[in-house]
Amino acid sequence: MTSYIISSNEGGLSNRLKCIASCIRMADFNLDNVKTKWRVISNYKKDKHILNCNYTNIIKNPKEYNNQQIKIEYTPERLFIKKEDNIPKNFSKFESNCKKIFKKTPMGIDFEFKRIPDNIKMEYIKAFSKIELCDHLQEKIEKFSKKFTNKTVSVHIRSWNRPNEETRRSLHFKTKFICEMDKFSNDYNFFLTSDSQKVINYFTQKSKLKDRIIIYPRIYNLNKSRDTSDGITEDLIELYLLSKNNYLIGSHFSTYTEVAWWLGKCSSNLTVI
Repeated sequence: MTSYIISSNEGGLSNRLKCIASCIRMADFNLDNVKTKWRVISNYKKDKHILNCNYTNIIKNPKEYNNQQIKIEYTPERLFIKKEDNIPKNFSKFESNCKKIFKKTPMGIDFEFKRIPDNIKMEYIKAFSKIELCDHLQEKIEKFSKKFTNKTVSVHIRSWNRPNEETRRSLHFKTKFICEMDKFSNDYNFFLTSDSQKVINYFTQKSKLKDRIIIYPRIYNLNKSRDTSDGITEDLIELYLLSKNNYLIGSHFSTYTEVAWWLGKCSSNLTVI
């Protein structure tokens, strides 16, 4: 019987994708040896968050775990580092800048972006590229991304407005995003994503940039997107769309920004606010 490396993180969508990418790298990029254990989370009373979506609704490969023999079960959202990567201890310089403490690992590269050595970047670019979305999602991503040009900037504004996120709300600076977006000439437009409908409404209806904003035409309630399979599906579509442009302006301490950067092959045109 084949042994498998199992991804079993129970965090949010982006944390789970990071865990899957780690397992793919641990398996030397052989998807046949990777499975995903995916717990559907539907109640804030039992957990810190909600992720109410079945795995097979969104991801085609790696396959979902189904009681196969386990070789290694990997649960952290921190990207896996091999000894031979030669990352020095205490490499991480990232600070949360808020009440929520970021638990560093001895050789962690999470949120380090441009400081990460190129050889490890290439490994994780390959690992993330191995994750295959379901065909109907991939088709929507490819169709909508045709609206982008080489003068489209991806913008992710995390407001931390959902339950149990109070410790990070101090990180939300709408004015800083506006200042950064203002640096681009008038022939640039912005693909905007957020966890807050209030943020989307401001930028599309009130801001001086409103005529240059592109948003994905969501059908389901953005503020409660984790509650339903359809909402999470739209979150995933927007995550992959964020990765499609040469410029990315993202949110500090957000794995959604971080994973978009990995999916976009680690663009050097990155600003984190």
